[in-house]
Amino acid sequence: MEPTTTPPQMIILQGISGAGKSEAAYLISQAIGATIYSTDDFFMDREGNYAFDGRKLPEYHSKNLCAAIKHMGDYKIPKPLIIDNTNTTLWEVQPYLEAARLAGFTPSILRIEAPIDIAFARCAHNVPLSTIQDQASRLEKFPTEWPSIPVKAYEFPCKDDKEE
Repeated sequence: MEPTTTPPQMIILQGISGAGKSEAAYLISQAIGATIYSTDDFFMDREGNYAFDGRKLPEYHSKNLCAAIKHMGDYKIPKPLIIDNTNTTLWEVQPYLEAARLAGFTPSILRIEAPIDIAFARCAHNVPLSTIQDQASRLEKFPTEWPSIPVKAYEFPCKDDKEE
């Protein structure tokens, strides 16, 4: 009898800014040896200061997705990964789910909850209260089974390393 192998995990964190997603990501990564992918990392300057620029958000979300996709293809023995973004809606999560499916990873969603006032008080990136309230208002509960969509429905934004 051949040994069974467990598909590698992709843990997608969901929650409003300040809920504790990054702390959870760190603790989980330490426990299971996962690599963390966070769009927030692209807003860090060379001195480690966070400098959010909303105009760059689509570009940085694409870069984060591409980094996660590259991760899933880089290891002979796949290593788990954590997606540390707000992921408030299914359309934000769906590209990660589809990439995980294509790479043979098992995705799961871990929702990190916190009351808005507490999240606002502890938010590390000075996110305005109105933004956190908006995030909370659009926070979707996801289905327990993930619908698969045809690969052709996605145009993954990643470029071949040779193109850059």
